[in-house]
Amino acid sequence: MSGLKHHLIIDIDAGVRRFGGKHERYMNSLIKFAEGLPGKKVDWESPDLQREVHSIKGVAGNLGVTSLYNEAIEFEQMIMTGESTEAEYNKFYDTCAAAGRAIAERFDDREQAHGKPLPEGPPNEYAALSSRLIVALKEGDITMSEEVLARFKSKCWPTACNMDRVYKLVESYEFDEALRLLGE
Repeated sequence: MSGLKHHLIIDIDAGVRRFGGKHERYMNSLIKFAEGLPGKKVDWESPDLQREVHSIKGVAGNLGVTSLYNEAIEFEQMIMTGESTEAEYNKFYDTCAAAGRAIAERFDDREQAHGKPLPEGPPNEYAALSSRLIVALKEGDITMSEEVLARFKSKCWPTACNMDRVYKLVESYEFDEALRLLGE
């Protein structure tokens, strides 16, 4: 097994497509998956090990966590051919733990927004809305942009102060300028 090498690869677009375009639902599932990684639920010699690895593989694949999906394919093949060892087992679950931490660090924006805590809500709501807004602006989708900006305004988050300026830019179809203001 090769390990995650240098970084975690997540194909968010593919994952969102598999969730019927429901970005927020996808992000909730991604964060929940990360929180459950790994937790060695079975012993390395257990007959249930292949089922657990297969399950991790399936969820990682559906969420677009490509690098972990590929690791799970490789490890599951080792199990099926009798080539798995305790060292490979430990390496796979270390990889799962690293993936879980990386996803949580990358997508859980609830903790900080310009140095200020965000209000209560789903842990990835800020990240999900930010991602949706950026996609909408890049696609020039005024309807989605306005919808997401309205949701930002309703949250009264510390970062929402610039959202009035972004909203005015969107109304005048200045999507590139809005992206610049958001740091994209």
